[in-house]
Amino acid sequence: MNITFNPRGKKQWTITDTEIICGKKEILLPTICRIIHTLPTKFPGAQGSIFINYKKDSEEYYLNNSIELKYDKKDIENAKIGAEYLLKLFDNDNYNIIVDEKKGKTYTTKKREPVKEPIQFYKKCNTCGHIYCYTQADLNKNKQLSRQAAANSFASAFGPAIMSATYNQTAADNKSRIIDYDKCPNCNSLDVVSITEEEVRNISKNQDTQQSNISQADELKKFKDLLDSGVITQEEFDAKKKQLLGL
Repeated sequence: MNITFNPRGKKQWTITDTEIICGKKEILLPTICRIIHTLPTKFPGAQGSIFINYKKDSEEYYLNNSIELKYDKKDIENAKIGAEYLLKLFDNDNYNIIVDEKKGKTYTTKKREPVKEPIQFYKKCNTCGHIYCYTQADLNKNKQLSRQAAANSFASAFGPAIMSATYNQTAADNKSRIIDYDKCPNCNSLDVVSITEEEVRNISKNQDTQQSNISQADELKKFKDLLDSGVITQEEFDAKKKQLLGL
């Protein structure tokens, strides 16, 4: 790869296999972290441009480290070849290559980290059977409230006496907002145990099965009453029984 451009009124620049050279500036290709290639418009004398951001030393990304490389319309095919070569530096796992045909632009954007689901903790009350969960964010909020309460208690003891009541009230408000996740929110029992998400699913599945069995039993009882009262025949009852039991 060795393509040189001599744009009208601008500095000569060259794309090689290893770098971009523009005047005395040399940009190593591995340092490039962003590209915007804009094709020239239809207006006479319009120029295209390849705008580049690049890193310096250990820098991750800085908008100040940039250069805009212009080219004339007659060099548009070479510019496309050069831009395509530069775009191959960017791996699809970490970058999006976006083509905007309406605006005549091709540009790179770094992919965002996927949003991670918050870690959830599950507990089951041995007294009432209630299952509840909370996240690390909930625990962090408790810590923040605890620190704020401690700070206000300290201010009440060593701060201006006229503000003591206000600090005490604020500390009490913060403490009241702290949630004790070692206590069942349903019955306030302390007899709770940690369980896994899989155990939660199994418990829910068993509860659904039990509820389904109860519903089937209720339906059978209703049709048995109808049979006993002579509203339906034995054959109709047997058919309904097989339907409910999946026989």
